[in-house]
Amino acid sequence: MIEAFWRSLKVLLAYAHDRLTIVAAGITVHEALEGAEVLREKGIFARIIDAYSVKPLHVHGIRDAARETNHVLVAHWPGSASSTATTEPFTLTCARDRSRG
Repeated sequence: MIEAFWRSLKVLLAYAHDRLTIVAAGITVHEALEGAEVLREKGIFARIIDAYSVKPLHVHGIRDAARETNHVLVAHWPGSASSTATTEPFTLTCARDRSRG
């Protein structure tokens, strides 16, 4: 478990065999950490990234983390500015990737 910067991202939690990247900002960071603990108890290790700066959001670093863990989950508070800022770049990317076949 660590709290460090990795590729300009603030990583609050990481394990050697992470299977999931959870991106959180603001109020959702605490919930993401609690969720990661529940997952860990079930043998699923998660990397928690604190997107403390959503403008600009370090999209490339988050994509790299998602590729390493094979999954990404964005924890967000519906309707908040940080929610839109953290989910929109990935929604657009996924739509583009699907269109490529």
